[in-house]
Amino acid sequence: MLDPNGRNLYTHLLTPPPGYSLDQALGTTFSLDIPTLLTIPVHLSLLGAERRDDGIAVYESVRRTMDRVTLYLQRGQMRAPQKENHLFGLLEPCMVEVEPPGSGVFHPKIWVLRFMPDDGVSDPPLLRVAILSRNVTDDRSWDLSLQLDGWLGTGPSEVNRPLARLVEALPGLATRAIDPDRREQAQALARDVMDCEFQLPAGADSIEFAVLGWPTSRWRAEPSDRLAVISPFVKDEALRQLASVSAQPVALISRPDELESLSSASFTAFGGCYALHEAAESEDNEGEIDHDTHGLHAKVWIAEQGPQTVMTIGSANVTDAALGGQNNVEVIATLRGPRREIGGIDDLLGEKGLGSVLQRWEPGVGAATETDELARAAQERLERARKALARSELAVECEPGATEGMWRLWLLGRVELPESVVCHVWPVSRPPGDALMFGAGEEAGRIELAHSGAAYLTGLIAFELSDPAAEQPLRFALNLPIEGLPAEEREAAILRAVVKNRDGFLRYLMLLLAGDEASAAAFMPTAGSGHGRWHKAALDELPLLEEMTRCYSREPERLQDIAGMIERLQGRTGTSDLVPPEFEQLWQTYQQAMERRGE
Repeated sequence: MLDPNGRNLYTHLLTPPPGYSLDQALGTTFSLDIPTLLTIPVHLSLLGAERRDDGIAVYESVRRTMDRVTLYLQRGQMRAPQKENHLFGLLEPCMVEVEPPGSGVFHPKIWVLRFMPDDGVSDPPLLRVAILSRNVTDDRSWDLSLQLDGWLGTGPSEVNRPLARLVEALPGLATRAIDPDRREQAQALARDVMDCEFQLPAGADSIEFAVLGWPTSRWRAEPSDRLAVISPFVKDEALRQLASVSAQPVALISRPDELESLSSASFTAFGGCYALHEAAESEDNEGEIDHDTHGLHAKVWIAEQGPQTVMTIGSANVTDAALGGQNNVEVIATLRGPRREIGGIDDLLGEKGLGSVLQRWEPGVGAATETDELARAAQERLERARKALARSELAVECEPGATEGMWRLWLLGRVELPESVVCHVWPVSRPPGDALMFGAGEEAGRIELAHSGAAYLTGLIAFELSDPAAEQPLRFALNLPIEGLPAEEREAAILRAVVKNRDGFLRYLMLLLAGDEASAAAFMPTAGSGHGRWHKAALDELPLLEEMTRCYSREPERLQDIAGMIERLQGRTGTSDLVPPEFEQLWQTYQQAMERRGE
């Protein structure tokens, strides 16, 4: 069941199956990479854009889906983007920062997606649950995912209750008020989880879900004949708990630096310790978000009980915070099945399993130097500063600038930071080079972050923390509450920035008419270059009349989308250089027809 050659792209988990379209999507993650989140709507909406820099398709994907997508993440663990993007601001409503009920961190990694059948498809709605070991980030690491699909209406399924309870409780963990529609989404999807019996992976007989770090919930390892553990981060006490209930702990697979930190009693309890070739990664709640991670990130422990194999996968590392004290909120799933069907530990360690990518680890010699200790202390100061900022009441305020169309963006509030820590801030719609020092010269807790057009307004604020003794700065972002935001004006400004020129207008127009990029591209032999090479003949080369007439007759909602696009582009003035006059004449004909039909 664990095949290193069996690759599954993250986006495949989120792509609707043939004959279905996304209805609702809810995800959880510890850390978040904003550009990665920006690609998710493209796959959920089936627009087919393969390039992240295709602003028109990405904008339309966000517009179509983001009121139906919600992502819950640990507050303070959002990565600060390396490059600015106007579109980031449109993601603000779907990112819900949370704090767990206990002393740990919010660490589950799941998706719950409801897909509805397309017209003409007689099958019932489909529910998909994905249990993951990876965050919503662009990491290039070895991870595990479990995808479970099932038809709605096949429940009730009591085995799904732990998962349903977590989904329903998520809005209550939010650090600030959540939109009522997103609260209702969580409640509805929790009901769906209970009303669905999932199809199990081949060879598995049963599945159980557990939520760790939850009040009144406590997970315990079962006795086993043999045990193998894969965890990128390990701690002595948590390993002891797992190993103590197995007659023969066979293998421990982790990162070399983590294995080096264990006591001899921990690694000698296992028959062998292994690491991936050239594995390199950092602890989830101690700097994971500050750089791309490589190497091992999968979390699974495999137990053999007689002829049965019991495989537990999910978000939990074998650490005291996750498994020992169970302070972190984690989600795990346990699959059971005959070993002859789903394999066992020997298959895992064999050449057809992970054996081909593992190397045996032996304890080395090495002690922390004084420089290491100073750097570690500096890193702890940066983490304290991150927590102070994340738990603060910082806010963002927008106010009109001195000239038409210009806005001022202010960061409001004060935060006490460790003395040696220096903090710089900037909105993610601006480049990091525009960062300002936080706490330097602002008056009454106000610092002006930007004076620019509405497209740059955002509550997504990036922070960079540095310390003279730290090896590298710590960067993250917060989704801060924002007051005075001209939401419609901002979206219109972002659209104008994305469309850029009349060539872009034609591309967007054909995308709205055709429904996806591939179909739109087929209609555009000369336009769509994206370099502003507009010419009047371009309208004659496109089947606009045929496509608009088809939409008027069969899919009038597409013409409503076009009306909305034109309204946003033209704004309060009612005109725009981006809309060709020749098209405006054609559009008036359809607009009058739609008004006569009462649309």
